[in-house]
Amino acid sequence: MSESPDNSTVAQELDEQLVAYLDGELVDEQRAEVESRLASDETVRRRLQELDRTWELLSELPVSEVDEENFTRSTVEMIAVAASQEVEAYQEETRKKNWLQYSLAFILGIAACYGGFLLTHQVTSAENQQLLSDLPVIESIDEYQRVENIEFLELLEQQGLFAEEVESEM
Repeated sequence: MSESPDNSTVAQELDEQLVAYLDGELVDEQRAEVESRLASDETVRRRLQELDRTWELLSELPVSEVDEENFTRSTVEMIAVAASQEVEAYQEETRKKNWLQYSLAFILGIAACYGGFLLTHQVTSAENQQLLSDLPVIESIDEYQRVENIEFLELLEQQGLFAEEVESEM
C-alpha cells in the first residue's frame, strides 16, 4: 500500500514535466532530460501523446465570451452571499457564547447565594448555641440581679444551696 502514493506522486510529477514540455516552459537542461526519457521509455512517450491529444481537444472547444457587466455583477453577488454567510456564522457563534456566559453567570449567582445562606446559617447557629448554653443564667437573671455582690452567691454555693437545682435540671 505504501507504493501507491509514491507511484501516484511520481506519475503526477511526470505529467507536470510533460505538460511543461508541451507548453515550452522548460529550460534547456530540463527539456533535454525529458527528451532523453521520451527516447528511452515507451510509457512516457504514450503519456505525452495522450496529453497532446487532450490539449488538441481542449483547443477545439469553443471559447465563450464573457459580458464584463454580468461577470462583475455575478462576482459581486457571490462575494455578498459569502459575506452574508460569514456574518450569520459569526452571529450564531456570538449567540452561543452569550448564552454560555449568561448560563455561567446564573450558575455562579446561585452558588454564591447558596454559599451565603450556608455561611449565614453557620454564624447564626453559633450565636444560637451560645444562647442555649446561657439559657439557665438567662432564665434566672431576675434573681441574680437582686444579689448585690458575687461573694454572696459563692457563699450560697459553698453551702450547697444550688446543688438541688443542678441535679433537677439534669
